[in-house]
Amino acid sequence: MAKKTDCRVCELRTRCLRNLASPARTVFKVERRSVQDSFSRKMIRKVGSELGRFLYGMRLGIAEPVFTNLRHMIGLDRFTLRGAGKVSIQWRLYAVVHNIHKVHRFGLAGAG
Repeated sequence: MAKKTDCRVCELRTRCLRNLASPARTVFKVERRSVQDSFSRKMIRKVGSELGRFLYGMRLGIAEPVFTNLRHMIGLDRFTLRGAGKVSIQWRLYAVVHNIHKVHRFGLAGAG
């Protein structure tokens, strides 16, 4: 939102105003982000670099199996509660279940 006088010096004036002589203004949405700066393109560049491939490869071996286990083995396809607080609690409970399962499977094996 701007004052009418601000339009006099704006470089986007010809794109916003249909009739330059008219005192009434027509709002025109201008996309500032170019196609090259989209999040998808940034991620492609990031993962496409040598360091990005190395770091993403590490993530595949460390973080992704946890999400796969939660989704397929424990059944967390979607949250059943609404609201950030309740979803946070539900996520923590699933994380506790996942960690207890890991302790049961791997922690007790070396104790015997």
